[in-house]
Amino acid sequence: MLKFAQALQKKNMGYVYRMVIRSDEMLDAALEMNTSAMEQILEETHDAEIPLLQYNSEDSLSCVVTLVYLNARDTYRIEREEKTGKGYADFIFHPQREGNPAIILELKKDSSPQAALKQIHEKTICRRLRTVNRYCLQVSHMTAGRKSIMFAWNV
Repeated sequence: MLKFAQALQKKNMGYVYRMVIRSDEMLDAALEMNTSAMEQILEETHDAEIPLLQYNSEDSLSCVVTLVYLNARDTYRIEREEKTGKGYADFIFHPQREGNPAIILELKKDSSPQAALKQIHEKTICRRLRTVNRYCLQVSHMTAGRKSIMFAWNV
């Protein structure tokens, strides 16, 4: 792993290395429920990676989420558009280590974080995940216009 990390620090891999580090920071921020850090990482990544014409599409947001949680795949099985029994969840992070919370991420545009949390609750996703894990984090990622990224939490 050390050789891989050293390779990523080379000039031609510098950006990729920085994205991997940001991915670690994003997962840490999510687990600490550090909303401001999450918003900053998502906004910076979104601004850098998404063309202006596709700025607020759900697909582009999903791509950004996949990128900023790249390293989370070491400790989570991440499913996109997972069937929940009462619809689909945008992202569910299934922990591969005991003690880690499940994470449900719901993407919304022009809606409130509370509406997204209500949708998660109505789909009863967390109830099912709690049978396997001690707790789950319900996260809504919202956009409304070009620069608004908000999170709400329900543990």
